[in-house]
Amino acid sequence: MKKIRQRYLKSSVEEDLKVRMVFIGGPRQVGKTTFAVECKTGEKDISPALFYFKERTTIPKCYQVHTGTRDFEKRGIRVLPFFAFCRETSMP
Repeated sequence: MKKIRQRYLKSSVEEDLKVRMVFIGGPRQVGKTTFAVECKTGEKDISPALFYFKERTTIPKCYQVHTGTRDFEKRGIRVLPFFAFCRETSMP
């Protein structure tokens, strides 16, 4: 069940984000988006790469999205469940 859910969520999220966001292919494209998203299956620790990225860009909102239940913020990065992320960003 977990693999099916992850597969469904991954393809659904990827398709919606392709419509709503510009994926980073180089430093010039970073300014074209209003939020950055890191997707994880775990909900405990924030990816060090996301802290590194946030410190070096002007993107106003950074999220780490997961399939668990925890919802917290640390050093300007919001960690939240997938469905809470969808509600917050008005994604279907």
